[in-house]
Amino acid sequence: MTQIIRIFRTSRSTERILLFALLLLCTGILLKMQTETWMLFKGVLFTISLLIISFTDFKLQIIPNILLIPVICSGFIGVTWNSVAGLLFPSALFLMMAYFKNGIGGGDIKLMSACGFALGIYGAILAALIGLLLFLIVHLPTYLKHKNKVYALAPCLSVGCFVVFNMIGG
Repeated sequence: MTQIIRIFRTSRSTERILLFALLLLCTGILLKMQTETWMLFKGVLFTISLLIISFTDFKLQIIPNILLIPVICSGFIGVTWNSVAGLLFPSALFLMMAYFKNGIGGGDIKLMSACGFALGIYGAILAALIGLLLFLIVHLPTYLKHKNKVYALAPCLSVGCFVVFNMIGG
């Protein structure tokens, strides 16, 4: 946890301003898209958590377990059997991808599992597809030049989860 606090303290002011601007933009989108108060609360908790997770993964290439707790807590707001299936299926899918291709970390698996609990099974699958497609679009050109470079997957998965959250209404 001290490592996470340290990256926010040592980050440049432009990074902090960008993070705050993203938070304001996402909150504005949530205010426009969500009509019910409890869904707005779920969306704000979900979005703030995803922003912090994305920033941490981008800077350190790790996703600490403590950052996933608010995402899981947001899933308890309006929990159904679909949420439980969303908890299990994406983690199994990402585990298989990690087994066959060593490139997906355990934090990414746990992130998609937690997001699957918040979004449900269909939302989690759609979020994973959007996030992985965005990852390919953003990182494929540099990957072809630098094959041994490590890329953060959580920012792209977070964008997919945020888009799907607003598409399906949480």
